[in-house]
Amino acid sequence: MHITTKLTLLTLAVSFLCFTGCSKSNPEKEKDEGMPPPTLQAPKSDIFSSQRYMGINYGPYHYNNEAPGTAIPLSRIKEDMKMIAKNFHFIRTYTVADGMDKVVAEAAANDIEVALGVHCYPNNANKTKADIDLAVKAAKAHIKTVQAIVVGNETNLIVGEYVPDNQVAQYMDYARKQMNSAGLKNTTVTSCITGVGGLANGMGDSRGCPQIMKKCKDLNGDGRRTIFMTIYPYWGQKTNNQNSPGNIAGNMEWSYNNGMQQAENMGLSVVIGEIGWPSGGDNANLENVANQAINFKTTLEWVKGNNIYRKAFNTLWFSMFDEPWKHAEPNGVGPHWGIYGPNGAKTPKFPIPAM
Repeated sequence: MHITTKLTLLTLAVSFLCFTGCSKSNPEKEKDEGMPPPTLQAPKSDIFSSQRYMGINYGPYHYNNEAPGTAIPLSRIKEDMKMIAKNFHFIRTYTVADGMDKVVAEAAANDIEVALGVHCYPNNANKTKADIDLAVKAAKAHIKTVQAIVVGNETNLIVGEYVPDNQVAQYMDYARKQMNSAGLKNTTVTSCITGVGGLANGMGDSRGCPQIMKKCKDLNGDGRRTIFMTIYPYWGQKTNNQNSPGNIAGNMEWSYNNGMQQAENMGLSVVIGEIGWPSGGDNANLENVANQAINFKTTLEWVKGNNIYRKAFNTLWFSMFDEPWKHAEPNGVGPHWGIYGPNGAKTPKFPIPAM
């Protein structure tokens, strides 16, 4: 949900996530029916060495009058990494353009692991490959910090800046070749797709990503075969006129059955690449700070393994900062996904629980 103009239309696609079963699972009912007490699980082996369950997505355009294309000063990145390190130990980025390749060195200085994002530009292979080269250069300088290069974010959405599955797969091939040449054979090359992109034919505005998923498997060694998927219980509840930020079990089960499980069946580990709840929008009863705080805690418990699967997933919350440039996103939620406000806010909107 970042970087490209397609993302202002994200709701058209992610609303297909969690359409059904949003209130089928009841934790209290599970207790009554003899379910074992929830226990914390180690996340299935994936790219992050940290098992703190929740990382954060980082976009640098969190001041007024900034957007992709705005050069970000190094001083901003330094400040942001220090803030992130107070609570989080791994992050994902979306681009190496606009000076964002410098995130790697600053993350390393703050003991933060990075999934380094590369934007796929529609119909512009030269620019995309140039950014891959920049990402490889940054990763080579800090091999222990960059755990993966993530080629493309939700490229399978046909609204906005869609990039076909086979084209992204070719970019992943190129990235693997460049990474191997740079001595990054143990660094994962992967991509981030919408949750239902794990289905053979996708769903709604999300196309299936069989070639991307195959590359995630074939281009990586044991313990490094990972796919990122975006999962948003909020959109399922928004679509169904629900307001239960503290009960996402049904939403998550639907998403597991309609994308995540299919990826696991291929031999991939799943990192939840984005999940979140906005603090503002067109319905103050649904989109508010109190609900955001409740949902953060609820999500953290679910991804720790307190779910019917007794599985844990390393996960990246969307997002660290509010981003004013996303004002065109439907329902007015675009600028309000951050746990910190815009324009240099130093205090989170709610107390961040221990990871």
